[in-house]
Amino acid sequence: VKNFFLNLFPIFTWLSRYDVKGWLLADVISGVTVGVMQIPQGMSYALLAGQHPIYGLYNAFFPVLLYSILGTSRHVSMGSFAITSLMLGSAVSTIVPDPQLLNSTTNSSIEQDAWDAVYNERIILGSSAALLVGVFLVANLYLIVHCGNSCVLFKRTLLLSVLGLSLLHLGSIVIYLSDPMISGFTCGAAAHVFVSQLKGLFGVKVGSYSGPLNIVWVSIGDFVAASQVIRDVIMALTSLDDSGKQRTASTVVISVICVAFLLGVKEVNERWKKKLPLGIPVPGEIIVVILGTGISYAADLERNYNVKIIGNIPSGLPVPVAPSADRFSTIVGQSIPIAVVGYAVAVSIAKIFANNFGYKIRPNQELVAFGASNLVSSFFQCFPAFPSMSRSCVQ
Repeated sequence: VKNFFLNLFPIFTWLSRYDVKGWLLADVISGVTVGVMQIPQGMSYALLAGQHPIYGLYNAFFPVLLYSILGTSRHVSMGSFAITSLMLGSAVSTIVPDPQLLNSTTNSSIEQDAWDAVYNERIILGSSAALLVGVFLVANLYLIVHCGNSCVLFKRTLLLSVLGLSLLHLGSIVIYLSDPMISGFTCGAAAHVFVSQLKGLFGVKVGSYSGPLNIVWVSIGDFVAASQVIRDVIMALTSLDDSGKQRTASTVVISVICVAFLLGVKEVNERWKKKLPLGIPVPGEIIVVILGTGISYAADLERNYNVKIIGNIPSGLPVPVAPSADRFSTIVGQSIPIAVVGYAVAVSIAKIFANNFGYKIRPNQELVAFGASNLVSSFFQCFPAFPSMSRSCVQ
């Protein structure tokens, strides 16, 4: 019983051996740095997942708390993950499309109400997907406890028919996923994420596409929109009568300034890393968020320059709400690949850090940790969460 308890909750194994004097300061610095990074990244990944930005902040809290208790990796940073967020966003945007509004006849309040209705439905789908992802992953615990590694094919087949693909002892699936395959998949997903964010960078609306090669059509739409943006910026600089062109020009100028600042901060952190106080990198992302929020409020960019803003973000934590069982049949087909891809990439990231720092992870326990994190977090309206490579490198 003791071994089972310690295996299920690894925190009690390493907590008794924790070196407070040697590790605490570095861990506090790491936690604060990654926590600061979680804010803008979580909000942007929430938009990528088709959710309201505030739910990206929830994803930066609840799954992280649970993984710290159940996980075996010392370095991965749990929270919103670009690839699974993109997969969820593609699914929910197909089920609940963006509101079709005409810019010339729609005021901001009507547009906001339309988006609120869309977000409300997508949030329900997102939390339902998180619950299903958690069920698919945690269900593997049944095999670990009752069947062990010697579970016969009949038992697996029977459980597979009842509980789904996750019961096929997915802890060993990473054996068949090579590093080049994971790297190629991650690189392709990064390109997909980049293209998907261009419409927000330019402040334009691009049509939604689904099915095979949808990213190609999105890319074409983005490049067409980019050519229109250049024209609109030039016209807006000479004449500010057209509110649509003014909105595009203002958004592009803000985006250029923010990207230039972030690239400059990255260069400073890389070049003068050893000269920075305590070796802490300059938190460019949080500086952009704070200054951007302050300038937006002081200059009233929404009213004066027609810049689209997120709006009010509620304070505090959400009240626990059970995910809607009525949506399970709608999102279950998309939840299985999210669980498989998220787990496979996450364990690959954890293995990289474990090999570099000389310790071992337990893939089956990671399965339980990711599953439980998503399962419990779904009751706090979180969408599927997995570790991010960029945050893990910082951590």
